Amino acid sequence: MKYRFAKPLYISNVKVSAVRYQGDSGSYFYAIAKGDIAKFAESIGAKSVPRSSKETLSWGDINQYFKYTNPVTKTNPYPNIILIGRDKTSKQDEFYFGCLRFDY
Repeated sequence: MKYRFAKPLYISNVKVSAVRYQGDSGSYFYAIAKGDIAKFAESIGAKSVPRSSKETLSWGDINQYFKYTNPVTKTNPYPNIILIGRDKTSKQDEFYFGCLRFDY
């Protein structure tokens, strides 16, 4: 599902033109934004996805930054996570950010 705004919103100092929802083994709700991806990631305290975790923390190996919403624990091995990234269709100053919820 995709919802486009008639007038863009500003969320955490980036312009958001649309939001999307995808679901499969969990759900992912994310915004399509314009701005500097690195500055945005830094502003919310997100970290670069380590090469060793690209497969685990990514859909199609496209996420560049992440931030857990809660600590990883034995009782909660897959906490919700904020993902920030770009894909092959992203324009130069465009990226997405959103929350991934696992259903395990």
